[in-house]
Amino acid sequence: FNPYLYSGGDADISWRMQKQTEFKIKFIPGAIVYHKHRIDIIGLYKQSKRYEYGQLLLHKIYPDLKLATVKERRAEVLNATYAVLRWFPGGIIKFTNKTIDRTTLFYNFFVFIYCLGTYRGRISKIDDR
Repeated sequence: FNPYLYSGGDADISWRMQKQTEFKIKFIPGAIVYHKHRIDIIGLYKQSKRYEYGQLLLHKIYPDLKLATVKERRAEVLNATYAVLRWFPGGIIKFTNKTIDRTTLFYNFFVFIYCLGTYRGRISKIDDR
């Protein structure tokens, strides 16, 4: 692993494999990946911000890696905000009627927090090319 990457080490390995070896990455539908998920909103926000920092560092190493622009990140936040505002009022009714669970109720909110973290990570390390 690259010691300068504090996020994105797995992506770094896959990029290096593709560029420096004959190995090919293959999708395996039955594969199981164990991933540590954050258990609170602050943890999710910080994780997404750290992921964005990792993307910026990876982009410096691999310039052909597509990097979202600040404008694209801002649009993601706005779209996630609209999704929360559109979904949540009706979702409360569905949740109250027990036709959805709380994960489904809060899904768009979690997406919003994630998008906000990546946007904040992006604008705090502006390197918009």
